[in-house]
Amino acid sequence: MAREVAPGEWFSDSVESEGGHGRFNAYAVFIPGLAEGAPPTSLVDTHNSDNSCIHTDFDGDFVDAWDEHGRRVCEYIAAASPERVLALLDEVERLRSAVSGIGDDFQTSAHHHPKHILIPAEKFEQLCEAARTCGGQS
Repeated sequence: MAREVAPGEWFSDSVESEGGHGRFNAYAVFIPGLAEGAPPTSLVDTHNSDNSCIHTDFDGDFVDAWDEHGRRVCEYIAAASPERVLALLDEVERLRSAVSGIGDDFQTSAHHHPKHILIPAEKFEQLCEAARTCGGQS
């Protein structure tokens, strides 16, 4: 499914809006334009949200108003771009592979270390490598 969704960088940004709260910044999630070289287009926005949480800031000269909940929701949606979702799925598969079969090939040492299990060194190294690189950290 993620491969069929708009590829490229997704991002959120504010868009001017006016409604029952007066003028305020709503938020939208933008995706790359569908045609080569086309500008980004809005995928979803919070203009008419029934779930707005308008915050205001007054600096003495200017009132700034924005939908804080809408901002957070749009940032979350933008972060769930197809590339990021696919990368997370790849990471889950890599970690599953690292732990697969661990329960099939182990030993216990009932006399010396009854609360420990022994696994083959190769599987231990796979687990250590998975732990070191988990989440793209190395």
